[in-house]
Amino acid sequence: MTLFGADLFYADLSANYILSIAGQKGSGKTAMAFEIARWYLRRGYKLITNIDNIWSDADCEQKIETNPEYLKHSVIILDEGGRYLREWKFFEDLFEYARKFDNIILIPSTRIAHENLSEFICRPNLWLQRILPGKLNYWSYQIKTGDHDIIGSFWYKPGETIGVYDTFDVSRSPVYIIKAFSALIQSEAAKRGRSPDTVFSLVMGTETDGQSALLFNQAKTARALLSLSSKKR
Repeated sequence: MTLFGADLFYADLSANYILSIAGQKGSGKTAMAFEIARWYLRRGYKLITNIDNIWSDADCEQKIETNPEYLKHSVIILDEGGRYLREWKFFEDLFEYARKFDNIILIPSTRIAHENLSEFICRPNLWLQRILPGKLNYWSYQIKTGDHDIIGSFWYKPGETIGVYDTFDVSRSPVYIIKAFSALIQSEAAKRGRSPDTVFSLVMGTETDGQSALLFNQAKTARALLSLSSKKR
């Protein structure tokens, strides 16, 4: 997969460290995350992710668990991170330490892990992709800086991530990555004489599958009632 006009995008990503990649299922979010990772791998970074692939070290998970320092100088893909991560405190600590640890963190997910992550979000433009000649896809991104928004875009041609990972493979929980981050941050905090209370603890989503299904059905019923009410008017 080759990106065209992505120089500014990579400059923005290297300055912000964390990127949400949004889009519906099958829109190429994970493939885009791997393409972005490839750019950093060529510059000496490691790849750490919760989805099996041929670019990560075979014993990557074991290295992380035994030596959290392994997380440094790496690009990290938290595939479907919105399914697992809910609390903003987690991302606050990532923002604080990602630069120190030299990390680029990519979160391709149908559900944005947290609304504040819309400060830097990348998504495919599906309607434009349908009318483009050949396999040439268009992505846009937005960065909210507080004073004004930065809007950018780039094109890519699919191909080079084929076979790197199984598109039908279900990603694992990133809990081992998050725990290693926690241990690494606690170590850094201890070196600076900070209280352990200042570092984050892992907080995963608390909704069970049953609760999620119940909330979904309730929302579906509410939409149906609103639609029926509108028709009566």
